[in-house]
Amino acid sequence: MNDVENEPQDPFVKELDEVFDLHERGNYEPAEALYRKLIAAYPGIWQICFNFGLLLFELGRFDEAAAVYRHGIDLDGQNPDLWYNLALCRKQLGDINGAIDAYQQVLSAQPTAIDSLYNLAGCYRTIADDDVAICWYERAIQADPGHLPSLNNLAYLHHKHGRTDTAAKLYRTILSLAPDHERADHMLASIEEKSRQHVPDGYVRDVFDQFSDHYESDLVEKLEYSLPAQMLQFMQRISDRPSFGRLLDLGCGTGLAGEVLKPHCDNLIGVDLSANMIAVARPKSLYSELHIGGIIGFLQQCEPAAYDCAVAADVLPYVGDLKKLFEHLAAVIDERGYVFFSVERLADEELPFKLQSSGRFAHSSAYVRSVAAAAGWYVRAYESLRLRREKDDWISGMIYALARAVHPLQPEAVSDPAT
Repeated sequence: MNDVENEPQDPFVKELDEVFDLHERGNYEPAEALYRKLIAAYPGIWQICFNFGLLLFELGRFDEAAAVYRHGIDLDGQNPDLWYNLALCRKQLGDINGAIDAYQQVLSAQPTAIDSLYNLAGCYRTIADDDVAICWYERAIQADPGHLPSLNNLAYLHHKHGRTDTAAKLYRTILSLAPDHERADHMLASIEEKSRQHVPDGYVRDVFDQFSDHYESDLVEKLEYSLPAQMLQFMQRISDRPSFGRLLDLGCGTGLAGEVLKPHCDNLIGVDLSANMIAVARPKSLYSELHIGGIIGFLQQCEPAAYDCAVAADVLPYVGDLKKLFEHLAAVIDERGYVFFSVERLADEELPFKLQSSGRFAHSSAYVRSVAAAAGWYVRAYESLRLRREKDDWISGMIYALARAVHPLQPEAVSDPAT
């Protein structure tokens, strides 16, 4: 924290030491009272505003923190640290334009401030101004050629807009700096059409941790995603049960599927790799349990026949090889239960699954049937549908219902392919 130079025995210095100590030890209530007393007694010292703003930010009181930083800026309008922290507050409050203005103030004083360059680019990504975001990521890389977050986001944006040669070059640069960088390795493999068996957990975790704060708005509003509702309708057509009992929501994310599944089960248990996604889901109070971790690791720890049903909506495109998943589900789902899931559709039935340029896997129907049968399941029903928009087109998908092969086979419920 910032110190104000003064005589060691000065009462002001003693109070500063006291408030800083209270703050650092997490005694927020007395620290706040003392900060307010000091600001009232010494209104011209910006350092007190700086540290009080930190306390308010830590408490999640972003609007109050922003007001304190503004007061500090009134005292020292050229201070980049005050502007930077104000930008962080504005971003937390959803005022992206205010955050942009504050980061610009930082950069007017410190043109190569890497955190401000990177965060400013992220602000433009948030408002979907990718061209301007690219310019700022490039500025960040000029300031620090080895700045991996900027390189990674710049590669992503070029990849997103179909400039795969540029994206591949950037992914190779990342791997030259960090050979174990899972995201760069995976996305380069998708561009170069290399064979892969699964998506690395670290890649999935990082992607969804990063997107958690705007995941739902992007998916539902921009990509017209309605898979959870379509999945529930499919489930209800297949099963005549009044409840799906103990239901596992695999890859539950922010709870989009949970919101439609909750009224139709006795207990809803969610599992997801991304702690940030779980943090969004938790306040919704949809789940009796929420687990952070990989699906396979979770299933390995479950008791036999612990659940009546499992749902994996838009999750298997991040799995690839389904053999272990189906085997573990056979162990933890009751023999009269179901597994419902979606895949992105692979038209080439000669292939089991394929890593696409998007970084996700598509699966063929023949593969789903064969790997399910090997694990003791049979395809009770399937249906074609449009999963979500990507660029100017729809992603074609399939949803499946698996039942245990110990039961008499019943005619499959089939729908016409989606158009």
